[in-house]
Amino acid sequence: MTYAAYEETVEASRPVEVYRFTSGATSYFYTSSEDSVVANSLTYVPRAISRGPVRFGPAERNNKFEIQLPGDDAFADVWKSSVPGNRVSVEVDRFQRSDSAIETIRIFEGFVDTVSFVDDLRVAKVSCRQSIGGGDRVYPREKQCASCNRVLYDDQCTVSSSDPAYRASALAPSGQSGRTLTVPGLSGTYTDGWFDGGMVEVLGGTDYRLVLSHSGNDLELLLPFGTTPASVNVFAGCEHTIAVCSSKFDNAINFGGFAFVPKINPNQQGIV
Repeated sequence: MTYAAYEETVEASRPVEVYRFTSGATSYFYTSSEDSVVANSLTYVPRAISRGPVRFGPAERNNKFEIQLPGDDAFADVWKSSVPGNRVSVEVDRFQRSDSAIETIRIFEGFVDTVSFVDDLRVAKVSCRQSIGGGDRVYPREKQCASCNRVLYDDQCTVSSSDPAYRASALAPSGQSGRTLTVPGLSGTYTDGWFDGGMVEVLGGTDYRLVLSHSGNDLELLLPFGTTPASVNVFAGCEHTIAVCSSKFDNAINFGGFAFVPKINPNQQGIV
């Protein structure tokens, strides 16, 4: 019998659902079944996991899909101290236990928006958004402004993130206090503020954090890491002004702003 045939037969239908969460290089494989199951050559372990309804159609693309699992689960635990720096993808498949061919049907594919905890942290509510729904969002476009529209280190910026002048590689943090990460080796080599607006990458590229300010060996992060990383790369930041683009990166030719636009708008203030 096929998957569809089992689904349509109430007496023979024995559905099993499996969940895969992927954060960087780490994946979590769960099933609502009472025992471990193997599907698509992957082993899913039993978990007290449940989900809400999946809605389809243009009007439902941006509706949230909710998954609940124990608050002390390894995946949920990551979200208690801070939000992961990389997008976490979600895949939910369904198959029939009696189907010897294990024909899996994808019932949801998207990414995690938020994770909240209820019942004194005993339950984690994972709010997810469909991948296809991302096309309905409003995305920023280039604007005629004095600051640069480029993203530092992207193809239009052309500054290389592997350039040792802008990258401190394989440094071992000595500790983390709140949002402050202490990275020995920065002080004396880089002037204070060199990494303002830059980022910290856990060695291996599995997690990132935005640097708000840099002083000595201390980096104030937008969000702390869950645990102190063993080794990190630290990348210089940019103020997105033509002065910094020229003096710090020698890259004014690729500046993506309109640095010399008059500050007075004649349409609002008239012609002086």
